[in-house]
Amino acid sequence: MEVHSLENKNYGFKVNEISYENSYDYSVVHRHTYFEIFLFDIGLGGEQLIDFNKYEIKDKTLFIAVPGQVHRLIRRQNENGIIIQFTQEFLNMQITTATIDTLFALKTNPVTRLSNTEYNALKSSFLYLLNLENSVSRFKTEKIKYYFAFTIFQILEIIDKSKKNSPKNNITLNFILLAEKNFIKERIISNYAKQLNIAVSKLNYIIKKDLGKTPSEIIQELLSIEIQRLILLEKMTHKEISFYLNFDSPSSYNRFVKKRFGCNPTEIIKYLKIHKY
Repeated sequence: MEVHSLENKNYGFKVNEISYENSYDYSVVHRHTYFEIFLFDIGLGGEQLIDFNKYEIKDKTLFIAVPGQVHRLIRRQNENGIIIQFTQEFLNMQITTATIDTLFALKTNPVTRLSNTEYNALKSSFLYLLNLENSVSRFKTEKIKYYFAFTIFQILEIIDKSKKNSPKNNITLNFILLAEKNFIKERIISNYAKQLNIAVSKLNYIIKKDLGKTPSEIIQELLSIEIQRLILLEKMTHKEISFYLNFDSPSSYNRFVKKRFGCNPTEIIKYLKIHKY
């Protein structure tokens, strides 16, 4: 499956009205290598799919899709707003403090309902970026970079006010980073604890306290999402998936699928039901 890259390669940033003419069909499931942040003015029952979770599009709603996630937008007529698209490199260059805490906040808050005050402030920033993008200002690029950083900090501040985004221990953030990079080949929690220079019991305690789940459960969630991605988007067979994800054997893969999805591997596509939409 093709993974879409950002069309504007000059500096890794684009901003458009949500209704802009896209080069690919965004209404079917896909992935891309860049971030997308949607600010909807009006929602009329459309739907965002982000990593197999469905979210209804409502008035004054912010959506965030990060690189690699499964995504699909079903937009109703007259649902409008502005979309900002940017690469990881652009984010890193403009926000020198773009630590894994920032990335964690963006990734774990795919949808945020905004108050009138929050919406009006963000709308002003998004519109300013949109007007800059369409301008011929001598300092256009420099102004976009500055105002992009300001807008991201606005978003992070809004997210920080949410109870679901309470501060996380650095151990938690570093574990998430390691797990996302290595879960395909490494599933032994003690090896993660060793890399983080912490006892397994303490790692379990910190992760459970911060996220309400154990390190093993996080690894299993990552595997579950990747299995769905590979089936739906890469069209891989279950034998190929079992090998690619380093299961001991097809039978251990089958047991994992049965436990996680409550069905046999051949029935997962029915479980997803995404192909019907």
